[in-house]
Amino acid sequence: MNFLVNEPEVVVVGKARSGLFGYSSKSGDFDQELIEDQRKYGTQWSKKLKPRYTPESLDVEVEGWENAPIGTFSEYRIGIGDEGDRPDKDVLWLAQYYFVPNHFYFPDRQMLAPIGKPLVSLDEPFFCNINNHEIGVYPDSAGHLAMISVLGKKDGDKDYLASGLNLITPLLNQISFQTDQVLPIVQKHWIGLPSGTIQYQKLVEPGRIKLSPRDFTEHEPLTHALSLYRTGLNCNDPAYSFFSFWRAAESVDIEKAKWCRRNNLSVPKLTEEKIPDHKVFAGRVGMKFTKVMDEMRAKYRNSIAHVPGAYENPEIPLFFIPTQVL
Repeated sequence: MNFLVNEPEVVVVGKARSGLFGYSSKSGDFDQELIEDQRKYGTQWSKKLKPRYTPESLDVEVEGWENAPIGTFSEYRIGIGDEGDRPDKDVLWLAQYYFVPNHFYFPDRQMLAPIGKPLVSLDEPFFCNINNHEIGVYPDSAGHLAMISVLGKKDGDKDYLASGLNLITPLLNQISFQTDQVLPIVQKHWIGLPSGTIQYQKLVEPGRIKLSPRDFTEHEPLTHALSLYRTGLNCNDPAYSFFSFWRAAESVDIEKAKWCRRNNLSVPKLTEEKIPDHKVFAGRVGMKFTKVMDEMRAKYRNSIAHVPGAYENPEIPLFFIPTQVL
């Protein structure tokens, strides 16, 4: 690499290996324009670089995880594959959270993303330090707010995407409050430095389902529950998705109780109302839905729904319950 940047060598090497400077030539040189782009935008938006997506052949089936439920994620690790591809030797981590899909960094084609860009302009990047982590807020090449990055020291095997999201949540809260913009995160990954290994999660793609209009039957009492279920599927935010599914389950119970009262019947106890036998439900397989909901009501539902202090639960990440702003 025949260029100099005002960053430690371990950072420069890791960024180069992960593609943040684009591709190098056979002689090891990088496009100076792309190097400058990385400085300005923290990533690459250049049309010189072709889109990269996770090959479908990488969606391998793991025994016991066949037909995984919707919402199941797979974790991927992508590296160069040479002698420097040693994540165990990484000393730093760099997480990136995008408000605009970046097609050079393996976006998840199953994730929901706005058609347009955030209506927030940013002329140049700015930086701050939160708990000894360097936070960078970057525009894209068109001057739209596009990405937030977190750089910190690596400390063993952790969920660094969750750690970074906890760190930037207060900043995200403040930016959203000042601009009145939702700013959904549509893509995220983290990079080990200096190995340049990229790690990200992707929704497990379900098999294609053939739809026949003749299969459609409207069941009016469950219209509200079905609407809530669809809302849960159509939401990137885990808290709103959780509540939508929760309310859908409550709606089914309410309609079932109404039907029983109208027909002067006791509420039937259906053996089918149990947690399915799948590894994703480990620890709760075979339990009744009502028992699981009772557990979650106290542990998660109330903690997420109410203001901090009413039902606090330290197991819930900060990005589920924003509690402070800068």
